[in-house]
This record gives sequence, C-alpha cells and structure tokens, in this order.
Amino acid sequence: MPRRLVVALAPVPADPRRVIGLVEGGAPLGNLLGDNAYDDDGYRWHDAIHLGHLAVLGWSPVLRALLGRKRKDSPVIDDVEDGGRAIVIEEGIAAAVFD
Repeated sequence: MPRRLVVALAPVPADPRRVIGLVEGGAPLGNLLGDNAYDDDGYRWHDAIHLGHLAVLGWSPVLRALLGRKRKDSPVIDDVEDGGRAIVIEEGIAAAVFD
C-alpha cells in the first residue's frame, strides 16, 4: 500500500445522492456509491470507514482491491488476506460501524 494516500469523497454533481472517491490527481477510486436504501441515510459515504481502517489499522482489503494492490505474487496471501472473504468481512464491519 502507498505510504501516503490522499483521497477525496465527493458528491457527484449531476446526482448528489451518489458519491465518488477520487485519488489525488483526480483518478476515480471505485464506483459511484449510493445509499442502496429507500431512505437517505448517508451510507454512500461509508468508504470513509474503509479509509479509516487503512489509516489506523493498516488494513483494508477493500481499498487494496480498489487500488489494484492485491498481492498476486503470493497466492495464499492473495486468497486469505486480499480475497473475497476478507472483503466481505470488512464490508460487514463497515456496515455495523455505520449503523
């Protein structure tokens, strides 16, 4: 992972109910996010939790995947630490923290 990472989360001008992450320089980070709910609950901002995991814990399989930094050179680490199960666990933690 990069030692320094600047990311901005911003509403999409054409659709303020959607948020996009932008890496320093303006490259998009991931997809447009919405609340995926009937009520406007702000969940579209939950990538801030993933950024917190990375900044404080040094751990975010979600951001590792979005940044293209999965460790493909080690199949076991890629599978266990960067794979689908780790991503789903982090998304579950983010949902619980957000709630």
